[in-house]
Amino acid sequence: MLNIKKLLHLGKRFFTSLFPRSLREDEIRWVQEQLNSEEFKLWLSFSKADKRHSFEVAHRVTLKLKDQETPYVAAALLHDIGKLSSCLGIFGRTIATLISPFLTRNKITIWTLKTKGFRCQLANYLEHPKNGEKILKSIHSAPLTIAWVSEHHSADEKWSVPHEIGLLLSEADND
Repeated sequence: MLNIKKLLHLGKRFFTSLFPRSLREDEIRWVQEQLNSEEFKLWLSFSKADKRHSFEVAHRVTLKLKDQETPYVAAALLHDIGKLSSCLGIFGRTIATLISPFLTRNKITIWTLKTKGFRCQLANYLEHPKNGEKILKSIHSAPLTIAWVSEHHSADEKWSVPHEIGLLLSEADND
């Protein structure tokens, strides 16, 4: 179930998604420097709100890292790349987030087998870590970047990334 801290985080994400501020040119150049050309092309596909969110997560990560390790920053920038496959807007994403605690793993799996419709979109949204992993493997992203994108909603005992890095990335995403 959703706890109060998570609800506050989701509420903040919802309202900032309604009226996102565009990134400045220097911020976009910084993002481009952190990603390879294929990753940057994918990142450009994000909505304005997703670009802003990924930039803010990556910025929080770089503030806490002593030396900017590109795979960690790329992981922060691309952690939600799998959401692109859902084609859901802000309200569809909100519905998906609100109903997800009530869906079984089996139900989501069944919905992933559908080829169109809102349930297919919901399933793709809820499976965005796996979808992101597939996308990043197809363009040969760094293994750590792929791992974090795949694991960023997993329980911390299931992370393959170094635990302290996983905590850093998770905290940056949930601020």
